[in-house]
Formats: sequence, structure tokens, C-alpha cells
Amino acid sequence: TIEPKEGSIVPIGIFKINKLFIKNLDKYEGYPSLYDKKEIEFELYGKKVKGLIYIMNDELDYALPDHYYFKRCEIGYNDFNFDKSYLNEALNYTANSIKSKEMTRNLHL
Repeated sequence: TIEPKEGSIVPIGIFKINKLFIKNLDKYEGYPSLYDKKEIEFELYGKKVKGLIYIMNDELDYALPDHYYFKRCEIGYNDFNFDKSYLNEALNYTANSIKSKEMTRNLHL
């Protein structure tokens, strides 16, 4: 998912899609039970455009992506020639967040 964090950036790949593709994406991303859809506005070649992103529902806890999903993300990063350090940093952040929650939970047992 994407969360605001001052000083951080999120590389995004941009695709032009139709309503049928959005319907298929909804299924793939687990909308609306796992993810919600958000419309965002950003600048592309000097013009403001709108885009669609999926954000994990607030009531869900972090979980590490399964191997298949992570590999799909890596393919996307390769397709757009993104620096994979962002992806690995996100994976490490998630793993550390999960460990921190588990340690806190164990302290309260």
C-alpha cells in the first residue's frame, strides 16, 4: 500500500486503462474487502492528470506479500526501469513493522 511519509517518494507506473480493465484490477487487488480505490491527481509532462490507485483498508494489519505478488512487483519495477531499492526498502519496512507489533503484543501477554 501507499502511506504518506514526509521526504519519501513512491515511483508509479502509468497505464491508460478502460472500465473493463478496472473491473479486472478490482478482482486482482481484492477490492473492496482488502483495498479501496482512490483517485489521485498528479502532473505528467506539465499537465495535471487523474489516476487510480489502490490503498489497503485501514482496519487491516501489515502482512508480507507472497512470493508471486512480490515477483509481479519486481517485474513492474523492471518494466519501468525503477530503482528496486524502493521496493526492497518497503519490504524491509513491512517486515520490521510486523516484528515490532509482535514484540509489543508479546510484552502484553
